[in-house]
Amino acid sequence: MRVLILLLLYVLAYGGDLQLSGVCSVKLSTHQREGEEFISTASLASAMDGVRFFVPEKAKEVLKLWGHEMVFTYANPYAILDGDSYRLKSSPRLEGALFLIAVEDFVCLLKQIREFDVVYNDDELTITPATSNQPVVIVLDPGHGGKDPGAIGLQKTQEKDIVLDVSKRAKELLEQEGVKVILTRDDDIFIPLAERAKIANKQGAKLFVSIHCNAHRSRKYSGTETFFLSPAKDSQARNTAALENASLLMEKDPPVKDLSEIEGIIADMLHSEYIKESYHLAGYIQEQLGNRLNRNNRGINQAGFYVLAGAFMPSVLVEIAFISNPSEEKLLKTASFRQKAAQSIADGVMEFLRVQGLVKK
Repeated sequence: MRVLILLLLYVLAYGGDLQLSGVCSVKLSTHQREGEEFISTASLASAMDGVRFFVPEKAKEVLKLWGHEMVFTYANPYAILDGDSYRLKSSPRLEGALFLIAVEDFVCLLKQIREFDVVYNDDELTITPATSNQPVVIVLDPGHGGKDPGAIGLQKTQEKDIVLDVSKRAKELLEQEGVKVILTRDDDIFIPLAERAKIANKQGAKLFVSIHCNAHRSRKYSGTETFFLSPAKDSQARNTAALENASLLMEKDPPVKDLSEIEGIIADMLHSEYIKESYHLAGYIQEQLGNRLNRNNRGINQAGFYVLAGAFMPSVLVEIAFISNPSEEKLLKTASFRQKAAQSIADGVMEFLRVQGLVKK
């Protein structure tokens, strides 16, 4: 019995292995802490011919790899990569001589370095020199799904079905432009909100677009709207975010029991380096929606959507129309309207990619 307990403690403490391949080939040990895999900066520096050192008076760890500098601070959820600040999902740990960072955070930082293509799948991390003909990757997120129907209209139209169809249509349009598109779900399944952004992070996506239908207790509300992540400015934006964040309560182990706690969490998780880009992305998409759908143009807005909080890239949430409005529900049920919505999203995304220099004009 004692042997089994010791073995269990060993597994919990030391986690598993991370196989590096591509520019280097080596297997590194990871350390499991509170259900998450961490890795020591010393092992990363050794495997990648880098340099690391600790500054005790500032509790800072500096990791230099291939001409790039990452600076981590003990118990601080921010890291500096080549002078730019990035929000980490987990704060670094200092355990004796070991300085530990979360594997997922390290991967997300690597993906910010343009000269590398980075692919992370569970226990394997592949790092290769970036090739100019690699397609831009974006992630489209059809909201809700499975046991979570989202908003439901008077005619029993379910949001989850509408947004899945629109997402598939937008995917097809974008792929015709040479963009690689990954859907967080391509079937009627439930995916926790945090997992959706995680998919985008693992794929090294340049953009994350979550697609939804709006709803309100008053059936008079109508129109289309695009949000970026930032504290809500008005009660309607706050209500819209609460409606979409309600999916959290369907998860097995939700991060909150009361949705009123979400705004504080969102404020702490904000990735300020992407707010400007997200605002511009929202603008391009909303302009297309306003021009093509012939609905009330509600413009760009901001609110604390949990699904956007974990994305290490520009990210927006699109509300195509109000499924709670009888006339807009009727429109949402037509293939032609859904195709127009998909075309609007695709055109807005392409315009953003061109302006950012990620695809040719």
